[in-house]
Amino acid sequence: ELSDVWAFGCVVYEMCALKHPFDARNQAALLIKILRGQYAPISGIYSDDLRDLIDGCMRRDWTKRIKLPDLLDTASVRGWAQ
Repeated sequence: ELSDVWAFGCVVYEMCALKHPFDARNQAALLIKILRGQYAPISGIYSDDLRDLIDGCMRRDWTKRIKLPDLLDTASVRGWAQ
């Protein structure tokens, strides 16, 4: 479940930024970037709610990552689903 939430955050990031959150020249460098969990923020044209959603999904520490029921219960996700 938590890896699905992380993957959802990556997809939403890509939809906003039109690029991968983690990009590297080879697999080893990509792995290091993913493990560090550092990615460029999405553009300021997007809402704080959306940025918080992405950050919550892509937290490196899985124990602090947003849980699926909490993700689905956020006002922004409920609004997008309607």
